[in-house]
Amino acid sequence: MFKNLLIIFIFFFNFTIKAEEPIWYTNKLNNTKLYLYSSGIGKDMNEAILNALNGIIVLDDNYSNNIHINFTNYTLEDSFKGEDNQYVLIAVKRNELFNLQIDNLKILNKVINDKYMTLSDNNFKNKKTINEIIELIEEAKNKIKIIKTIDTFDDTKITKKYNTIIKEIKNIEPKLWLDVKSNELLIFDDKIKNIIEDYNIKINKNAKDILVFDMEVKKEKIHNSFIVNNKVILSIINNDKIIKYNYKNYESISEKDFDSAYKSNMEKINGDLKNIFNELINI
Repeated sequence: MFKNLLIIFIFFFNFTIKAEEPIWYTNKLNNTKLYLYSSGIGKDMNEAILNALNGIIVLDDNYSNNIHINFTNYTLEDSFKGEDNQYVLIAVKRNELFNLQIDNLKILNKVINDKYMTLSDNNFKNKKTINEIIELIEEAKNKIKIIKTIDTFDDTKITKKYNTIIKEIKNIEPKLWLDVKSNELLIFDDKIKNIIEDYNIKINKNAKDILVFDMEVKKEKIHNSFIVNNKVILSIINNDKIIKYNYKNYESISEKDFDSAYKSNMEKINGDLKNIFNELINI
């Protein structure tokens, strides 16, 4: 008897919970040729509408979140106030949403083209712009996926153009050749090469841009103190012109001898090489 009452209680409890959600929320309405429908839930009307708008477009499993389309021209088809949540059902005109996304894609394409036209013969200076172009093309491809979800769209020509741009900019990716001027810095040769490669910059013997790695050492004795200053210099030269320049001073004091102070500076340099290079390429 008790078991039967428990089953009945659970049944009605679940029914009550489910009954709080409107049918158009639990069962998504089918889109039509003219309209796309989306339902949303939130603590209030504004949050529910925002969630519904963000749920208009749902792509494949590679996208963990719904797509925010920044589209506010909607019609509130229905709403329901639950005990704890607000539910809404909205509709947007398919052609209006489609045209907005097409306009956004045109803007993206213009930005991509403008940046592509600014690429110069100086490969190293191109690095930032190349990265921006690649990111913009990826954004444009995602935009195309959204557009094709809304309506039919032939992206053959534009995708071919993107692929051509990617292929061409790979030929002008930044390349550097390393020139270590100071013999004292040769112990860091492999490390600086690894740092360069970590930035996706190829080390190429025929590169036009040369990374010059140099160091100046000054020693001074004041009373019983041995003072050593190591000035590490990183510069990038293209056609005998310095296009980037950065330096950093390291100073140590030893009561023992110059070698102790010098060794201390070299340890500091070893731990700071990546920061020096990072500052250089971001100048």
